[in-house]
Amino acid sequence: MVLPGKTELRYFGWMNQQHKWGLKLVSRLAGSEHPEDIEKRVEEILGGEGRAVVVYDEDVPSWNAVERAKFRKLRKKYQENDKVSFYSSKPSIEFWFRLHFGYTSRPFQTSVQVVNELRKYLVGYSKTGAYLETEDWLKELDTKLDDACRHAQRLDEDKSLGSSCPFSKLYLLIESLA
Repeated sequence: MVLPGKTELRYFGWMNQQHKWGLKLVSRLAGSEHPEDIEKRVEEILGGEGRAVVVYDEDVPSWNAVERAKFRKLRKKYQENDKVSFYSSKPSIEFWFRLHFGYTSRPFQTSVQVVNELRKYLVGYSKTGAYLETEDWLKELDTKLDDACRHAQRLDEDKSLGSSCPFSKLYLLIESLA
């Protein structure tokens, strides 16, 4: 898996152990979600005869038009390659976490807005190492994983919501692992 940050690494690492998904978390981009860095990791994985699963936050490519174009080009490059999959959340993975606690189509513009909302359910949530290393938040999310998948799928299927609506395609990844 190509994971951009410590939050994704911790979440998928723990879930992988609990659910025995058999994922190899070979890549952490140290906070970099630049398309060039992602492409380099994907090529390393493919060179080792692996399957690359890329998880990223949509708020990064939306920073500017140049980054969005690079992401589009990167996804297009691998669209016919069945060994490469892209899964994103808009604006960030915290929206995926939020979906564990109920359906919402509220148009969060930034990950900070989502984190503030998420703290209503995961009191004290923080992207810091100390919080992330605890297991309570992961256990809480794990008990509601099916709910999150249902809520994300509902958002995905409701075409009337428009492009300002948040989303998470991580439910597709979870379904592919089950």
